[in-house]
Formats: sequence, structure tokens, C-alpha cells
Amino acid sequence: MDNKDKIIQEQREEICLLNEEIKRLQLLLSQAGIPYGKGIQEKERPAALQKDSVMSETETVREQFIIPETITQKHAQYFYSFFKGRKDVYSKRAGKPNPKTGKTGYYTQCWNYWKPGICPKYEKKKIKCADCPEQHYKELTGKVIMQHLTGAREDCSDVIGVYPMLPDETCNFLVFDFDNHDDTTNGDDYANTDELWREEVNALREICRIYGVDILTERSRSGKGAHILGFSDGGNIALVFALKYPERVDHLILNGRK
Repeated sequence: MDNKDKIIQEQREEICLLNEEIKRLQLLLSQAGIPYGKGIQEKERPAALQKDSVMSETETVREQFIIPETITQKHAQYFYSFFKGRKDVYSKRAGKPNPKTGKTGYYTQCWNYWKPGICPKYEKKKIKCADCPEQHYKELTGKVIMQHLTGAREDCSDVIGVYPMLPDETCNFLVFDFDNHDDTTNGDDYANTDELWREEVNALREICRIYGVDILTERSRSGKGAHILGFSDGGNIALVFALKYPERVDHLILNGRK
């Protein structure tokens, strides 16, 4: 981190501290019955800070600042310790949309892909990569993960996808997808067309909070959707809860949707 980045980081941290101090002083004024101008009215606040937001106001204020940081091998190792899947194969995001569907997909990485006389797809034969006799998958390496984390390519073709299901049919993490998968309305970024996904995300978060399941919530690429991730710790994954209490999951999710 150079001197300029350090100054920016210090200034952002100071802003957060000043915001906390403002809140403390406003609370003291309110307790003393002294009126004060609140500045931005509730109706004028950005949508990201509204009370029904997936994130709380405190989380939003803190997370809107991205602190510059150089990605290292330690980051890659830490990242893979959570998103641990098969090492013998992985997928990569295409650099441009499919001309027929208009959507950008992920493709299994194979050394023989599109090689004349070897790859069946080059000969326009319909066959799944898993069933291909010429399959020669590329291994997931630290270099590939580093390229994913640094994201140098503007077309996002260095973004990868892992295969979480291991050969012994176990997995280390579980993802609940709250994107829009209706091909007639989701466009290229799988954006939801309404705000129902917020209620569904918060319902599942509440379920996990009640039963002590540790999760992470991330906003989707489109900004109009989310994913909830549960990670395994010695086999104790969120899926265990879903299998153990299916009727309670359905009840809480339905109540959340109203």
C-alpha cells in the first residue's frame, strides 16, 4: 500500500469515527430534549439506507468504502479455505454473451476444448463434458484463484466457478440463490424484477440466527438479488438444519413472504 492509499484509508476511517460521534451527540441532544436538524429526511435517504434493506444502516455505511489492498497468495489460500471444491476441474466465465441466448455463462475448462479432430463440440456433436471420452480437465491452481481475485480483465473472463460437490458426494459449503432464474425476464445478469427477494433473504437469515447457523450474505452482480452462504465445519453445514427441520424452514419462509 503506497502513501496515497494509506492517506485515503485513514480519511475513510476518520469519517466512520465522525459518523459514530455524530450519532452519540444526537442521542445526547434527544435525551436532553434539545431539538436539532437531522439533515437528510427519511424519504430522501438512498434506497441502500432504508429500514427494509437487507443490510443494517451501520453495515451499509461501513461497507460503502472499499479499502484498497494488494491481493497476495495468503488471500488466495484464505479464499479457497472457504470455497473449497474439486481441484481437478473448474469453470470460467465467458468473455462475451452467447449469441443465441444473449446470456453469459460459465464453461468447464478442458485442455482439449474446441480442438479440431478431438473436441466433439468442435464437430457440433451434442455431448456433455462429463460424458466426453476426450475430456482432459484443467486443474484449479493458485494462479487461477489469484487471477479471479485480482480481476484484471474488463470482460470478467478471469472469473471462475468451482465444483463444490466432491467425488465422495460431500461438500464444504452451501449456497442459497435468490437471483431471478426466469429466462423470460432475467436478462444477462439474473436481476429480480421485484423486491420480494429481500423478504426471502431476511426470512432465511432469521431462521439461521434462531438455530445458530453461521452464514454470510452477499449482494448479486446485478444488485437486485443475493446469495446466502453456509460453510461446513467438520460436516456441520447448513444443509443439516434444512434436512432436520424442513417444516420449520417452510413455515418461516412462507411467513417471511406473507
